[in-house]
Amino acid sequence: MQSRNLNYDILRLMGLMIIMVAHASPPGWLFQLRNFGTPLLVVGSALTYAYIYKHRAIEPLQFYKKRLKALIIPPWIFLSLFFALYLIIAQFENIDFPFQGRQILESYLFLEGIGFVWIFKIYIILALLTPITVWINNRKSNHIQLILTIIIFYISYEILVAYLKLTLNTDTFKLISTTLLVLIPYGLLYAYAFTIRELNSKKLATIASAFLMIFLALAAYKFDKENGFVQTQSAKYPPTIYYLSYALFAIHTIYLIIRNIKISQAQIRSSIIWLSSNSLWIYLWHIMAFYTWQSFEPPFNSYVNFLMKVIYLFGFGITMTLVQNKISHKISNRSIIFKNMIAPYVSSAKK
Repeated sequence: MQSRNLNYDILRLMGLMIIMVAHASPPGWLFQLRNFGTPLLVVGSALTYAYIYKHRAIEPLQFYKKRLKALIIPPWIFLSLFFALYLIIAQFENIDFPFQGRQILESYLFLEGIGFVWIFKIYIILALLTPITVWINNRKSNHIQLILTIIIFYISYEILVAYLKLTLNTDTFKLISTTLLVLIPYGLLYAYAFTIRELNSKKLATIASAFLMIFLALAAYKFDKENGFVQTQSAKYPPTIYYLSYALFAIHTIYLIIRNIKISQAQIRSSIIWLSSNSLWIYLWHIMAFYTWQSFEPPFNSYVNFLMKVIYLFGFGITMTLVQNKISHKISNRSIIFKNMIAPYVSSAKK
């Protein structure tokens, strides 16, 4: 049996944690410093599947059935609990229900909604692309051809974004930005990331340096134009070269470091595996933590408030996931129906 690669677990876990940190209202400099979470998730997922299916065939229909259920059912369960809880609170406190029907629908569709659930849209896009990406990666003749093809498609994408910005109204452009204009760049990044594990350290360092130069050149241009530093967040929706160049510099640098880490301590290994396996439920519960924090946010200075919020979001997410797994295990021992139909989606599982 193929052994698990903990380095890829760490990358995926880092991506999710970095996104969660953004929800803790970090200071501006830290928000920018960590602004590569989504691309890191894409790369971490690609590396994992490239590793899994390097010497193993992928059955598309079986893969889709299993993976899409694992990505859609857990957030739908959570959202149902989330909205039900707030409905009960609203009835009990005799206050208005805080969410509109459109927010609820968009949340289940992984659009804007209550926020945060957009990440599942990214995961679903990657899942849909995985079989074809595995097929292409296993049959490519060399890296150069694949990378040149990706570059050509990416340049075409940048031209398309510029054209659509000029020709479409704001609402239409926003709709396309959350669908087609998300699929293209992250799909291309996903395809490219399948090749990263085969690059040596010198090539990784060279690529990281190239993306750093692109980012610095664009940052300098924008600084001169806007009379100040422009955060890469401004180029995230849809993701374009200013956002992606910084993200790819950070990702290649991090991967260059993490790929050589060897973890031998059993306790640390098991902790990483547990956190990675439960990362999506930890993320879901941190949404609840975010909303509950708003009702009692302490009046401390921004840095103290940020640190407390980070601890609360992560602590709440991990604690609730532990409790959920324990309850699920107990119910599974008493109900075969729950064990077979519900437990796989609410208890510890590989994501």
